[in-house]
Amino acid sequence: MALTRAGKLSVALASVAVLALLLVELWPVSGSVMQPVIGAPQTASLETGRDDVVEFLEQAGPVGSFRILPLDEFQSNRYAGFAIASVGGAHSAKTRLIQDLIESDQYVVNPYWMRLLGVRFLVRRQEVDSIPGLTRVHQGSGTVFELPTWLPRAMVLGAYRVVRPPKAILDSVAVGSADASRVTYLEQDPGLRLGPVDGAKAAITSYRLNEVTVQVETPGAALLRLADLWYPDWEATVDGRPAEILKADYLLRAVAVPAGSHRVEFHFRPRAMRQGLLLSCGSLVVSLVLLGAGRWRRPAAPAAGGA
Repeated sequence: MALTRAGKLSVALASVAVLALLLVELWPVSGSVMQPVIGAPQTASLETGRDDVVEFLEQAGPVGSFRILPLDEFQSNRYAGFAIASVGGAHSAKTRLIQDLIESDQYVVNPYWMRLLGVRFLVRRQEVDSIPGLTRVHQGSGTVFELPTWLPRAMVLGAYRVVRPPKAILDSVAVGSADASRVTYLEQDPGLRLGPVDGAKAAITSYRLNEVTVQVETPGAALLRLADLWYPDWEATVDGRPAEILKADYLLRAVAVPAGSHRVEFHFRPRAMRQGLLLSCGSLVVSLVLLGAGRWRRPAAPAAGGA
């Protein structure tokens, strides 16, 4: 403090020195306080939970192309550790759209919703001989059944219906009012003229946590529906050009694509993170400017006068 007032040490260097001194002083104190309550380090293997069922599902198709319904482990996130998508799992913070579906009593038990969400396999932990309407495809540490009417998570559609209020879509899907392989429900009319889409294809070429790429081929204008959760921070491009993401079937994503072959990309870009980064960078610049201005405006020490 004395050196700073005497002008022999800059404010910036003095601040750094104080922070370093606090770190050196508090480090042993914190260690002495925390050490008695810190247990031994826990080691975990990425292979924990792997079994023959997981290995079968890993070989069943590309990552992100289907989901499973683990009846006996519905609240478990075990399968997510192996990049196997599930309609179950536990998360403390659910979006309003997911909560609405759960509260509608249509989740999990409804075959139309399972089909729409791309559920291909039903998994039981114990040995089960058969389930009516399903095909047993694996038997081991658990039993895997395949749903014959499952739909891919990425689909090209040539028709849509507008339903209001939006929550009515939950019941429309649950009663099978329309074939989910041909029609999607929208909350607003985008004014699109679609079709024909006979022979159209959609293939997920890359599926990552914050990025999804889909290759689309369609003879006519269409909607690409991705059976993933709609959220305002998702952005989409078609062949590199920005595209609007429509809310399909109350909680999924859809993008309009013209006829031909196209690359559709989805990117998760949180606005809050971008705004926080800009605010942090701006604060840093302002702080540096103020420090520089203070140093520049500091009066020079008077020269010593002669007798």
